[in-house]
Parts: sequence; structure tokens; C-alpha cells
Amino acid sequence: MILTSASAEARSLSERYTPTSPYRALNEFGVILSAEEGAVLEVYAKPSASGMKYFCAAAEFAQRFLRAQPSDRLVITRAEGPSTTRDGATSVLFDIVPRAEAQGLPSGGVTLSPRRVGENRSVNSGKSFCKPVDRRRDDD
Repeated sequence: MILTSASAEARSLSERYTPTSPYRALNEFGVILSAEEGAVLEVYAKPSASGMKYFCAAAEFAQRFLRAQPSDRLVITRAEGPSTTRDGATSVLFDIVPRAEAQGLPSGGVTLSPRRVGENRSVNSGKSFCKPVDRRRDDD
């Protein structure tokens, strides 16, 4: 069961991960719980953000903290744009839709745009886009 925003666990997450100190996903994108209507997560961009990177961060947070199942859908509810919670930041808002309620969602296409409301992928698909940041030096 996905955590609801009213639960004690969700309140704890909201206090722990804030716009000024978000959760850092494997790809170093910031993630917080969203207070916006119709959204569960806000994912902050890094330079050269792509749809795959947003979905990776959202999937990691959703599965790790919100008990999202691999087949649950991450759905963009507000496309990439200026964040309303963090000055100067760019972000995307996501909802998490349980698989049983996802029948009416359009299927994902070949491209994955953070600029398209309704774009969606499964949590498992989002996790497949995660790659650790390469911290090796060129002279290694």
C-alpha cells in the first residue's frame, strides 16, 4: 500500500526531506513529497535533465520510502518547469497510480519527455533508468 500524505511516516519524510535538503537519488536528483494537489513527488532537476533521469529518481524514492510496487505507475502531473517550492530550481511533479487503477492511462511511447503531462512508466521501468554517477577521474 502506498503511503498517504496524512500518515505519520509521510509526515516524517516531509520533515526529513525538504526543498532545501531533498533526498538525493542514485542519479543525484533531489526528491521530496509534494504538497501540490494531484501529486505525490516533486523531483528537482540537475543540468542536462532527461525524462529517464526524472523517472529514475521518482521510482527510487517511491519504492524505497512509499512502498510503491514495481507495477505501479509514475505519472507526470506537472511538466518540467520552475519549481514552486525552491527558488531557481526546475522540477517535475509525479503521482503514483496503483496498477489496478492504471487501466485508463496511455501506454508509454518510445520517447520519454519530462515536458508532457500524463507521461507515465511503471516504477520498475523507472528504476531501470538508474545508473550510478560515474565518479572516476579521467586519469584512473
